[in-house]
Amino acid sequence: MKKYILFFLVGFMLLSPENLFAQQQPPPYKDMEKQTGVVMDRFIANTGSDEDKKTIQSYFLNYQVARWYQDDSEVKLPQFREELLGILKQKMLPRNEEAAKPVLNLLFTQFKNMVQDPANPPVRRYNAMLFLCDMEQHRGTPDDVVPYLPASDFLLTVMKDKSAAKYLKIAALRGLKDHAGMNIDAQRKAAMAPAFAQYAFVVPQKDETETGDIIWMRELAIEGIGQLRDPGAGGENVDKLLAIVVSSAYPTETRLAAATAISRLSLVEGRTGKSKPGEIYQEIAKFTVEALAKEYQRQLVLQRGVLPGYETTKTAGGTSAQELTTEQNALLLRSLRQRVKTIALPMLEALSGNTALSRLLAGTEQAQAERVSKQIRIISVMYDKTGIIQKPASGSAASSDLVPRAEDTDPKFHVERGRLLTEINVLGKLLNMAPIPKIQEK
Repeated sequence: MKKYILFFLVGFMLLSPENLFAQQQPPPYKDMEKQTGVVMDRFIANTGSDEDKKTIQSYFLNYQVARWYQDDSEVKLPQFREELLGILKQKMLPRNEEAAKPVLNLLFTQFKNMVQDPANPPVRRYNAMLFLCDMEQHRGTPDDVVPYLPASDFLLTVMKDKSAAKYLKIAALRGLKDHAGMNIDAQRKAAMAPAFAQYAFVVPQKDETETGDIIWMRELAIEGIGQLRDPGAGGENVDKLLAIVVSSAYPTETRLAAATAISRLSLVEGRTGKSKPGEIYQEIAKFTVEALAKEYQRQLVLQRGVLPGYETTKTAGGTSAQELTTEQNALLLRSLRQRVKTIALPMLEALSGNTALSRLLAGTEQAQAERVSKQIRIISVMYDKTGIIQKPASGSAASSDLVPRAEDTDPKFHVERGRLLTEINVLGKLLNMAPIPKIQEK
């Protein structure tokens, strides 16, 4: 009796949807992979014959989709996803959008089902969702890219589904954020706005440590609002985003996202919320000083991390910092350069050129904003000559690719960090802020 029960259980497992799919579909081995060129040739020829249609459909269903279900596929899913997207975006859509529609419809159905099937492991469902996020139905100029609209609708459905796994909502938010910056109509943008607002403006509770997923979803939603460029009927989005910029209750990265979003809004007179244009730029500029000051302090921690047991050396003239190797200097300078540019970007986007915010400034406010923008630009590019790293020439005996460029004058990280503090304080003075004190290394 036990033997029959065992046979029944094994048979039942083999009849699961996933195993049925694997049994019914030809295994996607090298023979199918070699058909990629043949399939693309038939697609480009676009004869419309039943045989060609069958060959193309079989390739995508029995190879590109089927290999996602193989036992050893999970670590390869990002690679599979990028390869398939590359075929669609680089080889099919640019040549013939009409002929690509049946393939897009087929893939959408397959990957939507993959997301919705709870029997699939989370890594497969998550990667399938990311694939749907990146589907497109039109590729023109960089400003004329249209997402695959059925997939965009599906992402909104996932956001409204209270039972949807959080990792799927994170992926959906990421996709909607990208779609918001594409060539979509006003109706679709209006449908996205509530999904972004639901997560962007959740205020952290006092004495509560937020989990990473909540912070990540908030930042994605904030970026989405910036991509929509809608300040709100009366500027309510400006008010809410500015409240995040000025609040220390949020992580620096979240505040940076909010500052960047404000810089991208289509601001016009009467739609800047409760704040005047001059107050908006002042608050973003002051936050820039605060964030740069934190970065100055963080870099000392990084230096100590690079040098375990970091100490300063006492000399007859006082105390000097422990010497860093060329590679350590290069590593830390690269980190410094990347972070400084990231922090400076929102302010530069808000005030550089003929931006929506800069057009609303006038008189003394505009003159001061130009001086502030110039100083932030100085800070942003101050490491372009000293912080860029390049790989050694082929055949070089160098042991690392972190090598200063030949024209560098062997910059010292602790000196560059000191230069950063000087320039931060110049910026702070323009904004009537107290100077940031130098950290005394012990």
